[in-house]
Amino acid sequence: MSRAFFARQLFACPVARAFALGSALLFPVFSVAAENAEAWRAVTRVRGEVKIEYHSWVDEQSSDGVRTTADTRETAQVRFLLELDRVPPMALPPGLTPEMAAAMRALMPAPEPNTHLSWRGESATITGSFRHQSATTNYGSVTGEADFTGEPAYLKDFLFELTPATGVWQILSPGILRERYQITYVSTGPDGHTSYGTHNGAQDHLFNGKVTGRPAAISVGARSEGQIDNKPTRGFTKVAQLRLWPEMADVEVEITLDGYDKWRPEGSIGKPTAPANHIIARATVVPKGAARLENLPAVKKMRFELGNTSNEPGVCLNWPLNAKDEDYDLRLAERPLFPGQLSDKDQASEVTGMLTDEKGRPYAESQIDSYDFGGRTSLRVICSLADGREIVGVMKDGGAGQDSVRLPKMNAGDWIADAWRKEKNVGKLPALHDEEKVEDQEHNGDGFTLYEEYRGWVEQGKHIEGDPEKKDFFVRNTIGADAKGGIALFERVSKLKVHSRLRASELSREKRLMNGNRRDAPQRVKQHGVFLEKTQGQGSFGGGTAGMSKKDADYAFRPGKVWQVRVEYPTSRDGLFSKTRSASYNLSEGEAAVAYDRGVAHELLHSVGCDHHGWAGWGWTRYFQSASDPGNPTRRARFVDGSPGRDDSDLTYGPYSRTMTPETLAKDLMREPSGTLLWEDTGQDIAESMAAAFERALAERRAQNAANPPSVDPGTRATRFAYYGKDAHFWRESDLFDSTVKYNPQFQLYLTREEPGGSCSGDELCLMRYYFANTYPAKGRKDTYYVVRPGAGANRAGLEVCKSPTGTIHNADSHTPQSRFGDAAPQRGNCFKYICPNDAIAPRKL
Repeated sequence: MSRAFFARQLFACPVARAFALGSALLFPVFSVAAENAEAWRAVTRVRGEVKIEYHSWVDEQSSDGVRTTADTRETAQVRFLLELDRVPPMALPPGLTPEMAAAMRALMPAPEPNTHLSWRGESATITGSFRHQSATTNYGSVTGEADFTGEPAYLKDFLFELTPATGVWQILSPGILRERYQITYVSTGPDGHTSYGTHNGAQDHLFNGKVTGRPAAISVGARSEGQIDNKPTRGFTKVAQLRLWPEMADVEVEITLDGYDKWRPEGSIGKPTAPANHIIARATVVPKGAARLENLPAVKKMRFELGNTSNEPGVCLNWPLNAKDEDYDLRLAERPLFPGQLSDKDQASEVTGMLTDEKGRPYAESQIDSYDFGGRTSLRVICSLADGREIVGVMKDGGAGQDSVRLPKMNAGDWIADAWRKEKNVGKLPALHDEEKVEDQEHNGDGFTLYEEYRGWVEQGKHIEGDPEKKDFFVRNTIGADAKGGIALFERVSKLKVHSRLRASELSREKRLMNGNRRDAPQRVKQHGVFLEKTQGQGSFGGGTAGMSKKDADYAFRPGKVWQVRVEYPTSRDGLFSKTRSASYNLSEGEAAVAYDRGVAHELLHSVGCDHHGWAGWGWTRYFQSASDPGNPTRRARFVDGSPGRDDSDLTYGPYSRTMTPETLAKDLMREPSGTLLWEDTGQDIAESMAAAFERALAERRAQNAANPPSVDPGTRATRFAYYGKDAHFWRESDLFDSTVKYNPQFQLYLTREEPGGSCSGDELCLMRYYFANTYPAKGRKDTYYVVRPGAGANRAGLEVCKSPTGTIHNADSHTPQSRFGDAAPQRGNCFKYICPNDAIAPRKL
């Protein structure tokens, strides 16, 4: 190339123009630059890394008002080792003697130096992540996530090229992996589901530049942004960084970290802004090859750098709640005896003071503090020598020759410490793994990734971890000690690992997220906990979130669909779990004693996908009407659907809460018969069996009233006397009757009419089966019902979760006189199969 060419290049630079006084200066400058570039011929190996962050977005609205949004973020990091491509020696003819071969080589001309130097891929690892979110109005959203690591598909095509004559270099990072990786897609909306896709692409970039000094580290960055397809509604941003450095032949820097194999980062619960633990890094300058210790070059400084450092909010998944901090999870700190300067939010530390070890080798130390139970980073040490060269430290023992030391010790691209993986025996599982299995349950996983179970939570003020072999489930128990038995029962039957000691500061009432403290770490879904609370009424299940459609009631729930699980006060006198109610449901004393535990477990099972065995029956109150009742035209004892002297439409309490008129009394008396009620064990007509006892008791009451007449409202007495023309005390006597005789004229055993396949059907010992009904229709007999006699053939209230829809015990086909409520309804029963605490799994339609 001509001197004029170099002059144009030189004067293109403002700094060069200021100092170039004449052409005589051009050759010395060029000679120095060329000499420096030529020095790269002695470099046999080059190490380095590439980091790329890519962000694309879409925000469009169609003419019919449908809005589509999408946000995709990809990262790629390539760590590499390149070997110098050497010119092969000229081939000699075969069959030559050693002497002849030596003579011919002596006559051969020396090979010309390569015009271009190239270092070809010897080893490389690509790690990265893929995050995608898209949404369409009136349809729902899709989230896709993946973390990957692997080797380039075309390693030998990975080149760093340099032209010594000019110092110009370039390198294209690889963008195709040898093995495909899996992307998990979770969609919400009416057809929400989880699906999987595979891909082998990673972001790549072409870098170039010019070397001007002796072999040393090269650092360069690039940024680009613009529109996609020339549309302002679609855009992208790409940021790429390259750093590479040559290996020296005479000196190297060794990195050591005491306790590296077992060290894990921690966070401070009491003071989240303070470090919880640390590890010490030492960088030692050592001779390499045939170099001698006394000939080691002087050290100017050591620079400790942290890169790829996580900055997840908080110190773990739920502490502090709703954390928003962007602080790095691992940071450098000064060590005594090693003065230096911290910068870049404690991600870099330059140490200028050196000490010598017992062998006389110079070294420096820096401290890495941890602020998070799930933090990660990479440590690099760059040693600047007094002769202008730079050396990147390498960790050999236990670090597999890492020039970028991963903290804690982990595989490239991972988020989980090797020590934890070994402890939990999950060495080969990806950080996104969420596949805990429970035999006979339809869906795997608990909604927490392996990394999230490693990072953990705070429960009752202490840090806990997840169990990679069990499905974790979180309950905020606001009921207190009364609910502990039910929670324990729920844990036993569901086979879930239940965490129920959460404090108010550990689970947000508004968001209920158990993994809300997250920015970039592996996450499958926003996983929720549930609130267990008291309510004034009967046991009930409260499900739903703001914005849920009306059709959501037709689905089994997941924790994310449940605002709260409500169970009535256990001390309610006449409540669902009281002794009075338990007696009316025909429960044994033993089963009545655990009725509240059963209720708590039942409601919690609702929050993880279980439902009743069928649609609930309905209350069916029946009242006894004697043969002597003037409103009974049959003159036979029977049951009717309302009590004498009562009009359900406008009475608020009891048959004497308002003034009666002849018209309303006539309406009350002409009740329709309720059908025939038979005792289940004998088949006897219940009304007929009560008739004689009722008439005897009524005669006794009349005699008592004649001796001591009860007080009756004059208006009511007059109205009744005018209509009936008889003793107005008759109806008063009926109303007081239940307190004086064994049989109640308002005969009620909570007669809940249940059809086969209703809520009382299926396996009788299942917690999801209702045990309230004691009336069921007799097969083949119109308007005829069997009633379970109190104390005989009592209802069962089990403490298990069924694995079949088939009716058992009293619901079995073999039961006499017939199966009470039969098998569970279609797609119901078999409750254990449907237990699923995973919010990533779409709810089952009922």
